[in-house]
Amino acid sequence: FPNSALPGHVRGPLHGDSHAGKGHFISDGDIGFVSIHRGFAGNRFDLFGNPLVGGPYLNNTWDQLHDGTSDGRYNYSVDYTSGNVIQFDRNWANATVLFNPTGAMTTGFITMNAADGTFWFTEWAGSGIVQHRSGSGNLLGSWNSGISGSAGLALDPLDGTLWMSNGNNTLYQFSQGGTLLQTYTNGSLSGQ
Repeated sequence: FPNSALPGHVRGPLHGDSHAGKGHFISDGDIGFVSIHRGFAGNRFDLFGNPLVGGPYLNNTWDQLHDGTSDGRYNYSVDYTSGNVIQFDRNWANATVLFNPTGAMTTGFITMNAADGTFWFTEWAGSGIVQHRSGSGNLLGSWNSGISGSAGLALDPLDGTLWMSNGNNTLYQFSQGGTLLQTYTNGSLSGQ
């Protein structure tokens, strides 16, 4: 992420490749993978791609885990099919459903602010709505990013900004109030 924290400090995702059967996130200095689809496995790596102890992390329960985040103690994901926000231990086991923000087939991407325990959500292939919710699911605010079909969501804990993609080669940086701050496309940065 340009003009942002080091990737190991971003609490949020890089969108997984559903064709490879992987969903992933970067958090706390490692890259943890859990499969996006039931029946596939993921693993854990350092930021240089070296395998770490732990894993494989097998997804035996959830239909579509597009994205994940962590507060350093727990991992979290959203099951796109049901809409449930799920808390896991750091080994992607012992799942607990926390709440359902918007129902089935809407919420695809999640990140969290570990400092205050709140979550941010975007729709997958939806209208571009971004929601901010408490740890128990209460709506704190929402805005429209203008990015139809957004993919991935990350929170930079150093400046509190949100990053998302259009699913292709462009990253967008937003304030938490919804102001577009900059875009990054194919190695080119443009301030707004």
